[in-house]
Amino acid sequence: LLIGLCYGGLQNLTLLVSFSAVSRRHHNLASAVWNVGFDAGTALGSVAVGVIAELTSFTTAFLICGALAAIAIAFIPAISVTSRRLHDIGLTGWLAIVSLVQPIGVFFSIGIGLPAGKAGSNGHGPNPLDPPA
Repeated sequence: LLIGLCYGGLQNLTLLVSFSAVSRRHHNLASAVWNVGFDAGTALGSVAVGVIAELTSFTTAFLICGALAAIAIAFIPAISVTSRRLHDIGLTGWLAIVSLVQPIGVFFSIGIGLPAGKAGSNGHGPNPLDPPA
């Protein structure tokens, strides 16, 4: 019951986040893209759990899925923060992938954390530390 409630709540929340990311004029497109992504993710996840359960057991399948979810919960926010920091110093956010490669990632994260951000606006938007105009 708890898993179903969380799944349903997450489903509605992610749809609202999709709507807030686009203008009202593009809500239909956001809804279609979101539905395709959510349904494809649900289908692929179900197939993956089924394959693992068939090869091992349901217990092992759920343990593996739980471990993957824990890893995603840990790494997705870290990648997001790293990407924003890279934008702050005028670099592409795709370089955040480098932070996942260890031990290089530790030194990379320290290296991008030390310099000050670029003064004023850059191609990724205004400097978040500048006072609002």
